[in-house]
Amino acid sequence: MESVRVLASARAASTIGNSPAEAIRNSSAKVYPGRGSTERRIWMELAACLDVAQTSGCPLAELLTRFAAQLEAEEDSEAARQTALAGPKATVRLLSWLPVFGLVLGMALGVDPLGILLGNVFGVATLIIGLLLTVAGRVWSSRLVASAVGST
Repeated sequence: MESVRVLASARAASTIGNSPAEAIRNSSAKVYPGRGSTERRIWMELAACLDVAQTSGCPLAELLTRFAAQLEAEEDSEAARQTALAGPKATVRLLSWLPVFGLVLGMALGVDPLGILLGNVFGVATLIIGLLLTVAGRVWSSRLVASAVGST
């Protein structure tokens, strides 16, 4: 719905003889206030294409074809990145839950793992160290995945 407003402002500007590129810039800044917004970046790049075509006389169709190819390549690379990271993300979740599954399995087999862990000082120390290492591993793995994604 926001894109329709940006297009409407560009159409209105071109109807009265104003620059559609400037109208796209202004309306996209209002519609997408976040500076890091992907949609806003795309609209700004489209406005730049219009400016280049108007200033240089370059055929707009060729510029827009290249722009569309660039957007398609970005989308394909993002999809490939998400596919490549699906395995590590699932591994992080699985490894985070393994200690809980181990405790449940121990109780199902008739062993009292909580009694052993909470029954003496060494058990409590082992439990605390295990929890700290599990949390540290989860944080570390999440940061590795986030850096691979390129999130800020």
